[in-house]
Amino acid sequence: MDYSQLLEQNVWWKGKEEISKDINLRRLEEKKVFWDPKLKKKLSLKPFSFNIVIGPRQTGKTTALKLMIKELLNEYEPKQLFYFNCDELTAQGDLIELIESYLKIKKAEGFKTSIIILDEITSPENWTKAIKSLIDKGIMDQDVLVATGSNSIRVKRESEYFPGRRGSGRDVLLLPLGFRRFVEVLHPELISKIPWTADFSRKNIMGAMAAAANYSVELTEYLEQYFETGGFPLAINALKTGSSLYDAKKSYQDGFISDILKIGADIKTAKEVISAIIQKMPSHFSYNNIGNDIGKSSKTVETYLKLFLDLFSITVLNNVDLSSKVPRLGKNKKVHFIDPLMARIFKDWSLSEKEIGKAILAESVVVANMAMLDFSDFSIGERLCYWSNSNEIDVVVRGKGLMGIEVKWSSRVDIEKYLKHSSHFKELYFLSKDSYRPEENVFPLACFLAVLGEGTKLKF
Repeated sequence: MDYSQLLEQNVWWKGKEEISKDINLRRLEEKKVFWDPKLKKKLSLKPFSFNIVIGPRQTGKTTALKLMIKELLNEYEPKQLFYFNCDELTAQGDLIELIESYLKIKKAEGFKTSIIILDEITSPENWTKAIKSLIDKGIMDQDVLVATGSNSIRVKRESEYFPGRRGSGRDVLLLPLGFRRFVEVLHPELISKIPWTADFSRKNIMGAMAAAANYSVELTEYLEQYFETGGFPLAINALKTGSSLYDAKKSYQDGFISDILKIGADIKTAKEVISAIIQKMPSHFSYNNIGNDIGKSSKTVETYLKLFLDLFSITVLNNVDLSSKVPRLGKNKKVHFIDPLMARIFKDWSLSEKEIGKAILAESVVVANMAMLDFSDFSIGERLCYWSNSNEIDVVVRGKGLMGIEVKWSSRVDIEKYLKHSSHFKELYFLSKDSYRPEENVFPLACFLAVLGEGTKLKF
């Protein structure tokens, strides 16, 4: 590949200071608010490592990469850092030629190691074969490889094609901002006063809640904003500028439709399944329930729910047996969207007539923010569940025992009917709109979300 084509995407090769001319970083400077996901801390930079960055569209993966390159220029020579957006590549051979072209430059410069960043890796056909062949040749043994793709489902599935070939590489998931991070980018001074809890032990929860309760009014105001915009960058900047959310919603919707089409799924069926899910939220349902509503088989419904999971659009919770503490995989499911804005996008796109009120969003936000603490929990049958019998516990976390969380978007929370089941739980918390009764484990929802940090572990 011609040197000028490589130089065009690696402006810092002309000099470290040229990184400021990168188009993604220039656009970032125009934003009212921005944040750095700190990819450097999340990836393995030890040769050989093959890192894969996945997540929904429009969560800032490319910008995060450019911010990382800017930081790495303090440690590496410019030509040790190679970035290429693979959108224009179509074939396996193109990708091999690209990497081999860069490795020739690396050799000529006398560098022992480099960091090779391939954005939109799924664009070339058979990209996995290309990367496999180069890894097996051993020509990147001293390098670090980072691959991303906006078609998250393909990256996620095809990353499994590299058994024993990832070295020290890691999978990194970039999601919309959780509530604590949302407040942090809008009001860093406020969030600095609120500690995040390391885990869900009662001592840590109570201590963090006591501090957060002092700011419950302010945090609830931010939560109301979060219900509108969610944690996607374009939507948050629309909030700050006072502009319409239309462009942000259309951008994310178009990305979702593109992914659906690329994998050959049926748009009409996808709409029908989503509309039926919204109609039943926040209640639980079976695949047969949805199938009967839309005239499809239960297998079709299950397939599309798995598709939406793989696209990081929803979470799916199984019912849990309180006695055995094991998820009952054959029982009804509860579905939540991973972000409030995503819920609104899907409502509009599917032409659902049901309003997604704050009570529904409150429960979904709790589930999504807790699932973000451990992305394996986005998969069916993992640690996050729910329980339902004569009463219902919205979120049940499986650990050394069970922890239950009931969500009520109301100032009045009646806990009495739940206490007869409390012996099954190590802890049982109640989240309200604004009530703070720590002696009864009743906390404002916004305070609970505010103490969940990126380092919080689902342990108790």
